[in-house]
Amino acid sequence: MHSIAGISYFLIKSIAHPMIIRLLTLLLLLEQFSSSAQLIYYVRPTNPSNINTQYDFGVIDLTTCQDSTIFPIKFEDSLKIYMDIAVCPDGNFYVAGGGVSGTYVSVGRLNLQDSSIDILANIPIPGSNSLTCDANGVLYGGSAWNLFAYSTETGTY
Repeated sequence: MHSIAGISYFLIKSIAHPMIIRLLTLLLLLEQFSSSAQLIYYVRPTNPSNINTQYDFGVIDLTTCQDSTIFPIKFEDSLKIYMDIAVCPDGNFYVAGGGVSGTYVSVGRLNLQDSSIDILANIPIPGSNSLTCDANGVLYGGSAWNLFAYSTETGTY
């Protein structure tokens, strides 16, 4: 027995008028052909065995399973540990990283023109290894014991 997206032709034929059958079949086929994969952006150490090194900004294309480095990130030496990235509704890529001293988290916007980071705030909490953004442009990040929220619109935390 043939099926489209888990619905058997027998079931469609037994419950519907021929015009509805054609419409349902067309909709199911369009749904299958319109689905697409995602792009996953990331930051990672160039040398994974040493997190106090240069970081790369890259992308994984789930359609092709290709992993590509877009560019190495330029940033100040004090911000070289525990970096993560988030995309906000304004279309910007934001990063958060802990300073080598471990006493603050720097939040910045990734400048795609020159691959640098524009630091927006230094938040006085130790460490950060995660970052996400909500629909209102508020970044949330931190580690297991220290969490923060930073508004990209107002610049406050």
